[in-house]
Amino acid sequence: MRLTGNTILITGGGSGIHTLNIDIDDREGIRGFARKVTAAFPAMNVSINNAGIQRPEDLRAGRQDLQVVDAMVTTSLLGPIRVTVALLPLLQRQPHSTVINVTSALAFVPGVGVPTYGATKAAMHSYALCLREQLRRSSTEVIELIPPYVQTDLGPNHATDPRACRSTSSSRNRLDS
Repeated sequence: MRLTGNTILITGGGSGIHTLNIDIDDREGIRGFARKVTAAFPAMNVSINNAGIQRPEDLRAGRQDLQVVDAMVTTSLLGPIRVTVALLPLLQRQPHSTVINVTSALAFVPGVGVPTYGATKAAMHSYALCLREQLRRSSTEVIELIPPYVQTDLGPNHATDPRACRSTSSSRNRLDS
């Protein structure tokens, strides 16, 4: 990946610089989002799939909120796949482009308390491997990023857990050139 001269899209969250909203549940909305990005940022060459939802689950309780489960799968798995598919034509037109999928160590070592989230990250790991192989002879490279445990609002008590790395970023959602 080139480290300078990039125009980068980072999904996830709802604040930041040059924020564009997208409804991951709306397939046509994603296509419209891709058209907006293509028109406004024709040189966009890096897409970072960072969006995710993690909620604790006790499967023994028998009271799973299926809307929460659906939201985790949609945001953490279907969303990144849909955004990648929609933006791939733009990325493929660039002389150098990159798709970065932010997964988790939970893709490899499951967290018993967050089974659906871990499953989505394991699926994104598999998707990244397949996408990398399919794009191997193209101008688009695929990178999987597995961040450490970070103090964020992703899960309960994560933001204050002293075992987690301190987050130094005040703005995580950007689309800049």
